[in-house]
Amino acid sequence: MLEIKFLEITPTRIKRILTMFLVLLLAFITTFAGVVTPMMREEAEATKKEFEKFEKVPDELMFQLIFGNNFYICFLMFIPFLGPILGFYAFYNTGRVIGAVAIAEGADPATIFMAIFILPFAWLEYIAYSIAISQSFWLTLRIFRRKAKMELIKTCMFIVLCAIILIIAAVIETMLILSIPKT
Repeated sequence: MLEIKFLEITPTRIKRILTMFLVLLLAFITTFAGVVTPMMREEAEATKKEFEKFEKVPDELMFQLIFGNNFYICFLMFIPFLGPILGFYAFYNTGRVIGAVAIAEGADPATIFMAIFILPFAWLEYIAYSIAISQSFWLTLRIFRRKAKMELIKTCMFIVLCAIILIIAAVIETMLILSIPKT
């Protein structure tokens, strides 16, 4: 009973923020699950080779590739009903790639996962994705309650916010990538 009262008296803005933080936590857990899923060395090396194709992207296209890929994935996460499924699938696969690269390099996948979150662009990307998935939940809820019109306006505002966050993340990631000497 106490929980129901709490949910009834909690302002929607607070519920939205709590939803976003819950999704962020679940995103980390899902990605980590992908990181620690057992993988044969051959599979890890094949995945790493696929990932290395991005190293051949011309420097002047790096920002567009990073932002375009991240925004496309984020945009899909806004889709009512399907967005969260697609989002958590993407998180798990991200974890698999991190794990594969770590295994192929002879590093500990869990350590590499934690090291990635030293970088600010990783946090920004995960925050944008968490906003998108949580907004998908809210939009789905409003569709069921037949109040989707106003929620669609909010969704558009959150799409713009996520685009801005992902632009900042892509700038940082591009600058970091381009600052590494090519071998």
